[in-house]
Amino acid sequence: VRNIVFLVGESESARHLSYFGYPRATTPRLSEFAQKHPDALISRAYSTGLMTRVALPMLFNAIPHPNGFMQISMGDTNLIRLAKEQGYTNYFYSAQAEGEMRLMNLLGIKWIDHLTYPSHFGFGVEESMPDKNLIKQLKEIDLSKGRNFIVLHQRASHMPYSKWLEPSEQVFGMATEADKYDNTIHQTDVIRDEILKYLEASGDQDWIFIYTSDHGQLVSDKEAAAGVWHEDIYTVPLMVYSPNNELQAKIKNTFSACEYNHHYQLSAWMIDLLGYDYPPADCLPAYVSGNMLTGDAGYMKIHPDKRQEMIAH
Repeated sequence: VRNIVFLVGESESARHLSYFGYPRATTPRLSEFAQKHPDALISRAYSTGLMTRVALPMLFNAIPHPNGFMQISMGDTNLIRLAKEQGYTNYFYSAQAEGEMRLMNLLGIKWIDHLTYPSHFGFGVEESMPDKNLIKQLKEIDLSKGRNFIVLHQRASHMPYSKWLEPSEQVFGMATEADKYDNTIHQTDVIRDEILKYLEASGDQDWIFIYTSDHGQLVSDKEAAAGVWHEDIYTVPLMVYSPNNELQAKIKNTFSACEYNHHYQLSAWMIDLLGYDYPPADCLPAYVSGNMLTGDAGYMKIHPDKRQEMIAH
């Protein structure tokens, strides 16, 4: 595939998407897209970790279970490195503050050709920026030339919720934490849809769009929490779509057999997408690490019978 666009969400729990039954209309555009494109893969998935500093290194390095430091350091299964070796130009555009992205060395920074943070656009080193700026950057890439592996890393639903939204984007008000959080889910629905419409308008068929979030949040009207053992935290959305009918049929065949997918399954499939012979991952087991990559803060194993086993250290 000549153009791979990987939108990486932040803190978006699948439990807050109206597409999956949440009572508030947080994702009307996703539902509309699904009606027009019933072949699109839209599912729930288990995150690899409860926090960004764990989930993203495991996702970008195809780590199947806790404690993959050696695998990460070698870089043999790093998605960005593998794209580079297949002739892709790598882009990593982040809406998160540069000062908060110290994990980039675990994501494959040395194989990134074009890397930007909000600080490149006049924001402070500790300041994030609105996700819609990522769309502007995407549109500056000439997708008609060469092969492009493009990562758009959102600020999205990170605490404090709705901080980077304009008043017109605060569609559910600002009275409660749930209101503020759901505003961000709705805004990601807009961002995702605008990227898809831009790609579709190109008139080209040789692209694929991938979306998932690093982890979720546990949010109610009165409180919000991150990094705790709750289904709202480790269940995230997953979307994969290409206008190439043959490719999309393969995608559905790979993922739709599972009631829930998981991040390692996505990573393994992306390695195959990049042109390597890599074994696919089964639906289960899936592993969710706590707040340490080693698993020493505890981890969960979700068995094929859906039994969830907590392993504490």
